[in-house]
Amino acid sequence: MSEGLPLTTPNGVTAPAATAIPPEALYLTAEQTAALLQVSAKSLYRWALQDPSLPCLRIKGTIRFPRERVIRWFRDREQGTPRTRSQVRSPAKPAKLMEADGA
Repeated sequence: MSEGLPLTTPNGVTAPAATAIPPEALYLTAEQTAALLQVSAKSLYRWALQDPSLPCLRIKGTIRFPRERVIRWFRDREQGTPRTRSQVRSPAKPAKLMEADGA
């Protein structure tokens, strides 16, 4: 069985082994998910309570987070993402050009 991937934060600090994420894990603990998103476990628990769109699985006091869906959820909340083609509006033709086209 593989050991799991240690996490290194942007400032170079390696996360404790308890938060290392096995590459085959489909569901993560709150601590592993928080380490993956680089937030505190307290913030993650708060988000899970306040935002019903955060994907999580609750069974008898245990909470797990589906890795791929949480990553997608987090990306969907990214600000400043590029617009999709349907969101980009072309500038209106100036009136003089429209007259020259015969419209």
